[in-house]
Amino acid sequence: MHGPGVMRASWAPAAAPTVDSRIVHARSAKATIGLAERAERASLPAHAGQVFAAHAGAHTGQVAEVRALQEEVTKLRAEAAHARSAKAAMGQVEHAERAPLPVHAGQAAEVRALQEEIAKLKVEAQRDASEREELTRSLELLKAELRRALDENRALTDALEERKLLLAEATAREQAAARENALDSARAFFKSMLASSEGDVGGKRQCGAPAGFPGRRRQNALTASAQPAR
Repeated sequence: MHGPGVMRASWAPAAAPTVDSRIVHARSAKATIGLAERAERASLPAHAGQVFAAHAGAHTGQVAEVRALQEEVTKLRAEAAHARSAKAAMGQVEHAERAPLPVHAGQAAEVRALQEEIAKLKVEAQRDASEREELTRSLELLKAELRRALDENRALTDALEERKLLLAEATAREQAAARENALDSARAFFKSMLASSEGDVGGKRQCGAPAGFPGRRRQNALTASAQPAR
């Protein structure tokens, strides 16, 4: 204030870079306008009313800015209210979804039953796979044992055939040797008989006995005994 009954207000340049500064500036302008209106209603001196009127006319643009800010704030409040209502509606929907309805409970039980059945099937499949692997290993072992047994059997068969062949050859040799021995014995016996018969024939001739008949009969007997049996 300067002088009695005169009110003056000094205004700083408007700082509009941020919304907060604009709101503060609008609030100060609104307070100034309110002071002017109260001064006019209180019947202050004419020059004071003129001063406030001049300040009010000078800040008409600021009043428009204040109104624009008020409209923007109103819009923001409406959007906030709409957002709150939408959030409340979403909360109700989520609560309704979380609420255990009978149909949903039945479906959940069916899903749990299916999951349990799937888990059982998986366990059975794993058990079958392990049993299949074990059977495969056992089958491979049996195949290896069978191949080894077949190889051993083949080797034994070959050895038996070779032994049979050797035995047959040995038997043939023994039989040939026995026949040869028998022939040699027969030849030796025949020679001895011939020698003895010739000695007897010579003695009988010396005694004057007939030499034809007894000597021939003994020779025939020796010949028959010397032949191998068939």
